[in-house]
Amino acid sequence: MKFSDQQKRRLLGFAFITLLIASILYGTTYQQFRHFDLGDPRGIADIYGYIEMAHGNFRVDPPHRYRPIIPWIAGAISSTIDPPEAARVSADRLSFYIVNYLLIIASAVFLFYFFLNVTKSTFLSFIGLMIFLGSRQTIIAGATPVIESYYICSIAAFAWLVATRRVIWLALALPIMAWSKETMIPLLFLPLVARDFRRWEFFLGLIIALASVWGIRALVDFIYAEHIAQYEANYSGDLKTALGVDKRSGIFQIFEVAWNGLQVLWPNIISLKWWHTIQNGFTLALPLSVAGLVIYLRRKETGIPLPILALLPIAVAYQLVNEAGGRMLFTAFPAIIALALVAVREIMERVSFGRKV
Repeated sequence: MKFSDQQKRRLLGFAFITLLIASILYGTTYQQFRHFDLGDPRGIADIYGYIEMAHGNFRVDPPHRYRPIIPWIAGAISSTIDPPEAARVSADRLSFYIVNYLLIIASAVFLFYFFLNVTKSTFLSFIGLMIFLGSRQTIIAGATPVIESYYICSIAAFAWLVATRRVIWLALALPIMAWSKETMIPLLFLPLVARDFRRWEFFLGLIIALASVWGIRALVDFIYAEHIAQYEANYSGDLKTALGVDKRSGIFQIFEVAWNGLQVLWPNIISLKWWHTIQNGFTLALPLSVAGLVIYLRRKETGIPLPILALLPIAVAYQLVNEAGGRMLFTAFPAIIALALVAVREIMERVSFGRKV
């Protein structure tokens, strides 16, 4: 197969940006991976459930046990390594790192081309990429035994497919995205605010995605029925809430997290500690995005697709009902960073860094 000069340049560009991302990500995540202590996860308590799932033990909370893809893959890698018992912990950490590292690379590639599409600037796209790769949330997702890398990759791919109006490809990807995390499901409906996506193919993709979520939950319940029964047997007393919802169900667990998050929110919302927690995935990018939003609205710009901007209110709602500091706000990272780049563009037009050579 012969490639035109333009195709060759694009392939070289893709290879370069992928290698650059892999290099930077390795530099930002390796120390976190190498020195992460499973005995002292520093607030990332989800790791225990996912590691147990990688070992084939699904006696874990309902929200976690229905996110099996990363643990299954990590478990397969760990089995291939087949370490001695003394090296089991190291093998677990390495297997998750391999999967998460590759998924964050894919996320960054999708995100770079998303920025390139909405900003029309390679320079601004590189800046957006650095903001993403330098984020604490990205580093944690890439270097610790969690499943957030799959969620982040789904959102990044979603942003790129929406921005490039690839309706068929997005419809095909919806079921895979839906498996990443239950909080991904509301995002799948956002393209419907844009007329381009109100097509039968996209509606069919949505239906299949919802069916696939039910399917994977049913599969987990079937394969690990004994584990789940043992998990539920550990409960004692009344298993029903006042509303008649089973305390063992995933629905109850989601509402319980939301209620606990609201209880934490109201006493602390005016504290500096709370605001520091909220911004820890973005730092300077967050105030820049606020300024960028003002500029974007004032100038009536249309470069960022409406479904991507709609990530903002959903991510804010997620964050307000979740006490996992700053992690749920990161759901809107494509929109937040893109708006930050609007402010960066404005700043770059008004400042000088010295004499041009």
